[in-house]
Amino acid sequence: MWLLTLILAILFGLGAFMAPVEAVSRVGVGQTSVSPLTVEGEPVTALGVEPVSGEARYLGTGGATWTHDETGGWRRTGVAPGHHVMVVDSRDDLLVWAGTPVDCYRGVEAPAPMVRSTDGGATWVEAGPAGAVPLASWMNTGIAVAHDCSGLLLSTDSGTTWSVPEGFPLGSQV
Repeated sequence: MWLLTLILAILFGLGAFMAPVEAVSRVGVGQTSVSPLTVEGEPVTALGVEPVSGEARYLGTGGATWTHDETGGWRRTGVAPGHHVMVVDSRDDLLVWAGTPVDCYRGVEAPAPMVRSTDGGATWVEAGPAGAVPLASWMNTGIAVAHDCSGLLLSTDSGTTWSVPEGFPLGSQV
């Protein structure tokens, strides 16, 4: 599942990966070893990829947000938003969105609202409905796209308000 998510995110430039994020290494012919990625002992629960370069830019763990620094390591930037999907803006890599999907047909209570950081994960503010998952954003236009149980959501004011786009029936699957 994680490999398919990785391929789709790279192909479509969405920069979102579902948790748990796992590291894969070849052990021998026909053998693969899978182990959770960790940063300072904390399991990585979300990975935000810079959509233009395709490089990992942000990690979310249970307690912190981490950014990839110029030394090739990871630097703690702030508290974790506690979500499982991170999307980096296509033009401003300090703008990061985070959300957690909900199983729409199970009657499960929606998780925390979608959040946004404009300072590289140092601080987070509410920026969308509970259960919304970010897909992409273009800061210079104010357009952001997400989805939730009602279907595709569109914001034209940098996440202040969200609506189902015209032509997409309510409940359209993403």
